[in-house]
Amino acid sequence: MPKLEWSAEHETLLLEDGSRVSLVRDASPIPPGSEKRRTGVQSAMERLGGVDLATLATALREASERSAFRKEATDLHSELKFGIEVGSILDRTEPYFLFEYSIITGSLTLGLVVSYPHWRWGKKDLSNLIQKLWDPHCDEIESVVRTDPYDSSPGHLEAWLALTSDNCQTIADVVQRGWLTHDIVQLPSTEPADKLNLDRGLAWKVLAAGHPQWLVGEYESSWLEVKSTGYDINSFAGKIELAQDVARFANATEEGILICGLRTKRTIEGDKIVKLTPLECDRKLPVRYRKVIDDYVYPPLDGLHVEMFSDRGGGCYLAVRVPAQRDESKPFLVCGAVVDGVSEGAFISIVRRSGEHSIPTTAAAIHAYLSAGRKALNSATAASIPEE
Repeated sequence: MPKLEWSAEHETLLLEDGSRVSLVRDASPIPPGSEKRRTGVQSAMERLGGVDLATLATALREASERSAFRKEATDLHSELKFGIEVGSILDRTEPYFLFEYSIITGSLTLGLVVSYPHWRWGKKDLSNLIQKLWDPHCDEIESVVRTDPYDSSPGHLEAWLALTSDNCQTIADVVQRGWLTHDIVQLPSTEPADKLNLDRGLAWKVLAAGHPQWLVGEYESSWLEVKSTGYDINSFAGKIELAQDVARFANATEEGILICGLRTKRTIEGDKIVKLTPLECDRKLPVRYRKVIDDYVYPPLDGLHVEMFSDRGGGCYLAVRVPAQRDESKPFLVCGAVVDGVSEGAFISIVRRSGEHSIPTTAAAIHAYLSAGRKALNSATAASIPEE
């Protein structure tokens, strides 16, 4: 973890590489009028992202205790807060973060400001969103303030959160969650009238935010497959079906997402998501799905995510995210197959995905894989034999 410490000599915070981190006092820059602090979120993350919240709280506490401004606050009988900014309050295209330490309460708080373009985001909607995204990661949601959009100007969401600094969260973790909040409020707060053309990253985010209804109207694609029910992983056939669906994405060229709890309808344009069909909320199910995938797909997948998400009504949806895999690990094999309704545990199957459809790997392709591997192995063996 990068070090962040108070420097009495420079009256500011220093990173271990000696670079300075500008302080903010009562939401005013130090020194007054400084514009050096107005840097983008990305550039700030390159310097501060790895700093954990406990280290940040300690550094800000030292600043409040040792700074010359502490005496000024005491003389004025006022509360003094020290903090650091990530991003700029003037930039409406990205979220703004103010990490602030209170001398009086001894607590670290986060001020988060994001812009949103839609009238349909009411205060209750925004409060529910903040509750959903932030409640597990902070001690208290202190306030949520909404400023209405006006004419061509966007509205603003301002939230103040008491952060938890004892669970290994880093500044990057908090900023990532802030970006999620920002991305979500760019969408309508209610079910869209038509598809939103979500990409895979935003599809995962709307599930995490508890809004699976935003997926209604979308189509299955090369990266998205949905099921109206879960897999029967108590049966061999159900295990093989899950393993094959995951392996298809693993053998593709791009990341894929599999979601259980959404129903599709065949249309001219493709399989369209038309209805939510939430699953029973079994919190052990992701672990069981992960075990099936680990047991039946070979080699093991890199970066696999299996998670259960819930909506506002308490319904649950299970999602599997399969990142793009290295070419040298392909093809991914499924240990077992179901042939004409008969379970064959001694068989292996190789499946892949083309567009929204699944296609088997041909005998010729399998032979080509084996032949290429044998040639590479023979070449490596020949190269290792010393010449006489």
